[in-house]
Amino acid sequence: MPSPTSDPYEAHLGQHGGFFKLSELHYQLGETDESLNEIRECLKLDPEHKDCYPFYKKIKKVAKLLVNAKDAVEGQDWAECINAAQKVLKNEPSIQNVRFIAYDRQCKCLSENGEPKEAQKACTLAIRIREEPRLYCDRAESFLSEDLYEEAIADYRKALDLEENFQRAKEGMSVALKRQKQASKRDYYKILGLKRNASKREVAKAYRKLALKWHPDNFQDEDDKKKAEKKFMDIASAKEVLTDDGKTNYYYSSFI
Repeated sequence: MPSPTSDPYEAHLGQHGGFFKLSELHYQLGETDESLNEIRECLKLDPEHKDCYPFYKKIKKVAKLLVNAKDAVEGQDWAECINAAQKVLKNEPSIQNVRFIAYDRQCKCLSENGEPKEAQKACTLAIRIREEPRLYCDRAESFLSEDLYEEAIADYRKALDLEENFQRAKEGMSVALKRQKQASKRDYYKILGLKRNASKREVAKAYRKLALKWHPDNFQDEDDKKKAEKKFMDIASAKEVLTDDGKTNYYYSSFI
C-alpha cells in the first residue's frame, strides 16, 4: 500500500503549505525580506495559489515601503521617510514587529524633521513594542530640542539601564545635564519679553499677559499641557524675582 506522501500531487500541496507557513512566520517576526523570499518559492510552484498569491501582494507592498523608508533615512529625506513609514502602518494594522519598524523610522525622522512632539509619540509606540537603548536616546534628543531636560535625562538613564556602556546614552546624558545646569541660570527678563531696565509695573503687566496665555488649563493635549506648566512656572518665577528687590539683586550677582 503506498504511503500518504507517495502521491506527487499531495507532496506538491505540502510544499505550498510549508513555504506559506515559513513566510508567515518570518513576517510575524518583522523579517519582511525573508518572508518575501519564502512566498516567492510558493509562487514558483503555483503562481495563483489561493493563500500565497494574496499574501505575496501584501508583503511585497509593505517590504517596498520599508525599503523606501530606509533609503530615505540614508538620503536624509525625512519627509519621505515619515510618509513611507505611515503607509506601512496603514497597510499593516496588526503585526507588531512590522509596525515596530515603521514607528522606529518615524521616531528618528520626525525628530530630524523638526517635529519633536510627534517624534516622541512615535518613539513611545516603538518602545512599547520593543525596548531598545537607541530608541530611548532618540526620544531623549527630541525632548532636548524642547528644553525638556528632566524627561531627556530620564530617557538616557533608561537607555543605560538596558545597556550600561551605551556610549551614545553616556554622551547624551552629559550634554543634557550640562544644558540643564546652564538653563537654571534663567534670563528672567527674556522670559517676560522685557528689557533689563523694565520697571516693576512693566514686569507685573508682562506677567499677567503671559500667565493668561500659558495657563495649563488652556491646553487639552497632554504634551501641550506639560510644556505650558513649565512655561507658567518660569513666568511665575520671573515675576517673583523681578518684583522683589532682594531677589533681584541676588539674581544679578548670580547671573554674571
